[in-house]
Amino acid sequence: MALMMLRFIVSASVIRSALGTYNSDPSFSKWPTATQTQILFSIETGYYTAAEQLMIRNASIQIGLQMKGCIGFTETVRSDTRYKIHISPYTADGVLQTFCYSYQGQWNTAVDNRATEQLMLITRGPYGCLDGTLHSILKYFVIVLGKRNEHQRADRETVGINVLSGNLQTSPYPLTNAYRLYQTNEAYWLLFPYDYCSITHNQVKDYANAGTNGFNIINDPKAIPKLDRISNTDCKLLSLIYSCPASNCDPMDCVAERQKALNGATATTAPTVAATTTPALPSTTTGPNCPSNIFCTNPPDEASYLLGPYQLYQTLLLFSGPCVMEYKFNWDSVTGIGGTIAPTQPPKLITSYFPGPGGATATPPLSVNYFQNSPLNDGSLTLTMCGAATRSCLTCREDPGVEFQSTGASSCPNPAATGVLDPDAIATSATSQMYLLQNPSQVMQYVVLKSSGNTEIGLMNNDFSTLYQSTTGFLQGQSTITKITAIQIIQDQQGFNPQYMAVFGTGANGKGYIGFVTMALDADPNLPFQTAPFDWIEEPNPIGQEIQTYCP
Repeated sequence: MALMMLRFIVSASVIRSALGTYNSDPSFSKWPTATQTQILFSIETGYYTAAEQLMIRNASIQIGLQMKGCIGFTETVRSDTRYKIHISPYTADGVLQTFCYSYQGQWNTAVDNRATEQLMLITRGPYGCLDGTLHSILKYFVIVLGKRNEHQRADRETVGINVLSGNLQTSPYPLTNAYRLYQTNEAYWLLFPYDYCSITHNQVKDYANAGTNGFNIINDPKAIPKLDRISNTDCKLLSLIYSCPASNCDPMDCVAERQKALNGATATTAPTVAATTTPALPSTTTGPNCPSNIFCTNPPDEASYLLGPYQLYQTLLLFSGPCVMEYKFNWDSVTGIGGTIAPTQPPKLITSYFPGPGGATATPPLSVNYFQNSPLNDGSLTLTMCGAATRSCLTCREDPGVEFQSTGASSCPNPAATGVLDPDAIATSATSQMYLLQNPSQVMQYVVLKSSGNTEIGLMNNDFSTLYQSTTGFLQGQSTITKITAIQIIQDQQGFNPQYMAVFGTGANGKGYIGFVTMALDADPNLPFQTAPFDWIEEPNPIGQEIQTYCP
């Protein structure tokens, strides 16, 4: 791995000057220099959830960030006739797979046969890599660039990696192949020392029978960290292949990372000391932070108020996978000054943003977030956030006394609960509005209707049991957004600006966009929606153009 665990051909001049030898297998090569900063990929969107698609896209973005732009990926559509990587759970003959797999570079046979794609298999299931972590998907983006699995180096025994073949699962598949040693005609590893922190290294329990390890680690610290970034050695190896400056590779103290992983493992296996001890909260699987640019390319899963709907100083939220970003609306943007979304702080993990004891029990991705009247009947509102994947909802109480404060404006007294109202059965996004005309205390819900293929919106009652109105041709009036992922009512409570429906969605190119519609938003169940075309304020823009702070 080091010098390359790669089954991979590089030009003779590069091999001799940088590697000292070369691989004899001509089946794979590095991606051409002319395209290495924009390696094309497409996604089988019909299989993956919005959160899974976001995780895949974030993995592609992370490569560009960590390689400082010297290598990068660009999403396209599958119909693009240019050669690309197609990310799918299906083989070419349509068979759903249970393993994840990628070729070790550009597959030359496909290129020679004038194919338009090579497959990268990303799938769910006990052997899949859609486990909610960026790590497990990022691994395959690194492999497709030419790196091979670190734990299959032929010198692993000399550094204390002892595979326990008797513990590996044999049913329904024999999994010893996942640990077989590479031959010298497949991979070379002579330049760099063994990298316990490589993104391509298996975890100790991967493919092992329940309660056992697939391998033992002899040398201390006895842990393999599961990081959401490539290691320093991964970066240097890719830099060699693609002639990138190795000085751009971020440093990493692998021993320290292994020690952190070891400490974490020890903590989770410690015995319970007392029944009255506060139970440990579920750990997150996304690392300590969310990337500041996570909302710059992809549309959010959902949007909601933090303080609203009729708060003088409204604070709003965007949700994406495990992350949430708090923002205000910049009204100057209507005249083209600045962006419309002005973050008040960097994106954070949902589980750390919302306060405990309930907040940290939210299991992302969260969707269909909406306001209801507080069951305390004290005039306050509660924000309910439902996770479609887990069928559980977290309810947090809005604190109207902190409307001048942008953070910590709600409390979450109880853990997320299952069996709560599940609006995801009919809607993929909701934005709440008071019905002031007849009943000032009633909350109504504007929703993105699932039945329309996420192209129309409707007005529903507080518990999503009644649909009063729905649009026809809502996306007419613009030609960019083809599928809506989230909606959010934007209001200026000081009365200087009109109210908007902010519409987040994807375009035909799979990228994220935001557009704004001026329409009657008084939440009156007796007032039909206007007829198409709707009043869009110009064409929707790429979402990155509308975020002031974190998107260049």
